[in-house]
Amino acid sequence: MPNNDELADLYTVEYFKEPEPGQTDGQPRAYAWVLDNLPEPRKGLFVDMGCGDGELLLLAADRGYEVVGLDVDQASVEAVRIATGCPAVTFDELPSFVNQAAAVHLGDVLEHVADPELLVREAISLLRPGGLLLVQGPLEANRSPFNVVLAVVAICKRSVPTSDPPHHVHLVSPRGQECFFRRLGFETLDYRLSDVNWPAPQRFGGYLLKDPRLLTLYVCRRLSSVVRPIAPRLLSNRFEYIGRYAE
Repeated sequence: MPNNDELADLYTVEYFKEPEPGQTDGQPRAYAWVLDNLPEPRKGLFVDMGCGDGELLLLAADRGYEVVGLDVDQASVEAVRIATGCPAVTFDELPSFVNQAAAVHLGDVLEHVADPELLVREAISLLRPGGLLLVQGPLEANRSPFNVVLAVVAICKRSVPTSDPPHHVHLVSPRGQECFFRRLGFETLDYRLSDVNWPAPQRFGGYLLKDPRLLTLYVCRRLSSVVRPIAPRLLSNRFEYIGRYAE
């Protein structure tokens, strides 16, 4: 598992740059879902843990929320401040915001960290009584055709040298994720499953015929979407969770 210093090296400004055209169809995070489920602005701070490029901070600030972003890399948080005008700090400054948040958001974060429980406990320390935790991310332990193909490819490539680090170090299922939050003292208010194309291309184009990898991703995603209604809990690939800390 990566330590904190190694994580900081992985998630620099370069990590959050826009994908190449045709590589993916962009950000899978549901920002509208987050904004629609936040408490009223007067109830406290909105904290985005793992704020990335700061887009969600800016959207929340435009709706009247007092916001702050947290991330691991100093250069990344400085880039967020410049691009959005919103406050952003590294996790070293997290104690400054203890018991101030009405809502904390973790968007595609837990699968990246060595100790998800520790991160959620840090989120708990930020929450005011009755505050909400909003979490979203991939369900890579589900047995959808797309995930199965990715797993087979990963097994086949085990002996092939690679320069790409394993950004996702935890793969989760709906049952495991719900049990995780319950064990940490959260009352589940909403748990929504969905199916998104990312990281596969969303639309068919001639460029896919020139790239076997992208074409395979596209076909697998289309197949997964077709069979998902048979068992949506097993075959979904995204989750959105809202919980209230109950202890």
